[in-house]
Amino acid sequence: MQVVSISEIKPNPSNPRLIKDDKFKKLVQSLKDFPEMANVRPIVVNQDMVILGGNMRFKAMKEAMWKQVPVEVVDWDEAKQREFIIKDNVGFGEWDWDSLANEYMPEELAEWGLDVPGFDEPDPDGFEEQEKAPWIPDCLFPSDNEYDIPTLLPLYPVSMLDIPFAPYGFQSRDNGNPGTYHFYVDDYRFDALWDDPYKLIKSGCKAIVEPNLSLFNETPKSYGLFLIYKKRWIARFLQSNEIKVLVDLNVSKKFRELNQLGIPKGYNAFATRAYANRFDDLEAEYHIAKEISGLDNPFMVVYGGGKQVHKFCQEKNLIWQDNIMTLKNG
Repeated sequence: MQVVSISEIKPNPSNPRLIKDDKFKKLVQSLKDFPEMANVRPIVVNQDMVILGGNMRFKAMKEAMWKQVPVEVVDWDEAKQREFIIKDNVGFGEWDWDSLANEYMPEELAEWGLDVPGFDEPDPDGFEEQEKAPWIPDCLFPSDNEYDIPTLLPLYPVSMLDIPFAPYGFQSRDNGNPGTYHFYVDDYRFDALWDDPYKLIKSGCKAIVEPNLSLFNETPKSYGLFLIYKKRWIARFLQSNEIKVLVDLNVSKKFRELNQLGIPKGYNAFATRAYANRFDDLEAEYHIAKEISGLDNPFMVVYGGGKQVHKFCQEKNLIWQDNIMTLKNG
């Protein structure tokens, strides 16, 4: 491998690979975020400095204003060069979607350029195509805290999960049995619900998991409180329309205590999104459910996380549901 001036490299006029604008922007950003990757994945060129492998990366490097580029120069005959161009772009394997779902967030996979099933796909319900109406019911709900976050209604005993347990927006409203919706999906799907919560009521669903908006340790506390207010307001409004609500516990450590505002003692219906590499978070959320419910055996639904999480749920007598990416791929 050697490092040469980017002006010495020649794009291959016969390059069979294309890249769409959005993918190209992500590739450029990835080179800016992780330039060290180029040192272990150099551009492959022939003796004339014509690219055999890495045309798209070269184009992105130029866009990112790189001056020098790592290259691997090979001395092959024309037949081997043509063969390499194709074989270098062939994907022989398949993604283990279960492992990806347990170890990574869909948002970061998409940001890195991987096409994640169900992520950023057109909404089959057509919700995205509808013009958003700036409508929020003009009302207040009782609150037991200084931030006026609505207090949920006491929940009558819940002993089962209405199925299918489906991500909001991943199935048609016409399927006749919406079951329970959860919001362990992209945040934008929640925006439409905040504009018009009657969509869920009209869907005929029997229960929901509170909308899960991304709350990270880096999220400002003031903004995090607003997001908690929004999801608890929606939950309280849907309760008023006879929809059962499972409290969402899936927030970062910074917001665990604030996320309990408005949940009355004795409430016993919870849900969370689990990951195999964040097992401590699941255990902490399980103990929160026990503390709020006052029960050693709270009613709790756990979404995703793979075999280790499934075993944990069996040991604690919880309900486990597989991740949508695994299910969509058989």
